[in-house]
Amino acid sequence: MKKIIFLILFLSSTFLYSQVDSTSTFYQDSIRCISVTQLVEDSLVSQFSNQQFTHFFPIIDYWIDSCGYYEPTLRSIIMEELILRNPIDVAISDYFEAGYFDVLKNRKVDAQEFNYYDFYLDNIVYYGYLPLNSKLDSVIQQRAMEWKDSTGLLPDEHLICSLFSDDYYTFENKAIKKEYKNSYIGKYIRKLYREDRDKYIGLEISTGVFGSYGLNQTLGISQILGIAFTGPLSEKLTGDFHVRFRFSYNPKEFNFFAMDQLQSVKSHTVVNLGANVGYRILDLPIASKKVIIIPKVGLGVDLINTGLYEQIGEEEYNYYYPITLHVKMGISAMVPFFQTSYFGLGFYYHYIPYHWDKRLRSKMDSNYLSGEIFWRI
Repeated sequence: MKKIIFLILFLSSTFLYSQVDSTSTFYQDSIRCISVTQLVEDSLVSQFSNQQFTHFFPIIDYWIDSCGYYEPTLRSIIMEELILRNPIDVAISDYFEAGYFDVLKNRKVDAQEFNYYDFYLDNIVYYGYLPLNSKLDSVIQQRAMEWKDSTGLLPDEHLICSLFSDDYYTFENKAIKKEYKNSYIGKYIRKLYREDRDKYIGLEISTGVFGSYGLNQTLGISQILGIAFTGPLSEKLTGDFHVRFRFSYNPKEFNFFAMDQLQSVKSHTVVNLGANVGYRILDLPIASKKVIIIPKVGLGVDLINTGLYEQIGEEEYNYYYPITLHVKMGISAMVPFFQTSYFGLGFYYHYIPYHWDKRLRSKMDSNYLSGEIFWRI
């Protein structure tokens, strides 16, 4: 028993010591990197102020070797290379791919807080050991401000200067302008816009053609007008709730039992209420667009407007119309359209057993095809 107790105490003390030692090492490294960063900052501020970069990369290498590679490191390199008119396209792509765009965005937001130094202490490694509202931030912002409207800069160079010098919303509004549509940063910001919008429910407006492929054309060829609330496109499994109106061209008469007698009526309007479920199976790159392919199945009801009703009270009416099941399956494809919307096509097979409503006495086809175009916003 004594051996067991001794073993437990030994393991516990070893664990506690390792935790204390690990914590102590972390604080020692942080203190050392804060000191190193302060020395590096003084040197870089002097070089940016005088625009003399003779010792720039030895200082940067010392900073990286001592503390690691962080957002302020690459921001400094990009600005120095731009001033010297060296290519920075690779550095810009590295900056965004590393997530440093978000770091700088958060840095600017936290720097505006009254207790911004507390935000820095809570995220000291995340911010690369460089204090918020630092002298290096200020001098890079000043140099970027001077360069951002210069002639002869490439689109991405204009935008990176805007990012370093302006607030986030000014930069963002500039990045989505038409003249930057084909730039790396412009595409990146537009992609962020779309990915953020795809996380939310969408509104889909559709139109198309609907008709039977059999010999029985009682309802004729119809035009479709529809509206749907669609699920987020950020998920593989998606769906929608919809209402679609079908307006028939040249419908034929059919027999419908209502008000205790057989009625001969025509229907120019059918209302479909239902829901679809789809699965995003493929994002197919074609030219500069990404085509999203989604097979769908759906279930709903059809209500055929007959125009038949009777008054059963002073302001109360009873309407008569066939109701039946509507089963749907097909495929849709959509491409990005404008900044956050989509334009698409859909082709579907419909099974609608109108004979389920026993009041309907005429034979009507159960098999239909449709083609639609839609705009998702």
